[in-house]
Amino acid sequence: MMEMKIKKMFSMFLVFAVGFLLVGVAVAADNAAKAAKPEPMKAEGKIVALNVAKGTFTVKGKIINSKKLITFGQVALKAGVDVDGKIVQLGKFKVGDEVEVSYSDGKASAIGYLPHPELIPMGNVPIQPGPAPAIK
Repeated sequence: MMEMKIKKMFSMFLVFAVGFLLVGVAVAADNAAKAAKPEPMKAEGKIVALNVAKGTFTVKGKIINSKKLITFGQVALKAGVDVDGKIVQLGKFKVGDEVEVSYSDGKASAIGYLPHPELIPMGNVPIQPGPAPAIK
């Protein structure tokens, strides 16, 4: 009788152990899938190299990761596919242009000219060129 209870308890233990093992494998697989997804990044700076025919370019300046941490350096990229499924076009850009680029895994998903604050109109306030105010 006692032997029967021990066998029953052991088989229940095995069922729970196998269940926990299967849950652990599923969680590990889910974590691996999340880790395999490339991290979205941004770069803001000057184009220092451009090969339109090959679809490659290099941007030197600020590199911003998904956690908004900024480093300075340069990143070599390949024109990738944008959100609409079209290849990112590089033909309008030239070396020296200041751009902002969204990319992941070495492929650009968007590139555009970096906005210059002095060129952005501010409501009805006219921009008046002139001497700087004196510092007292």
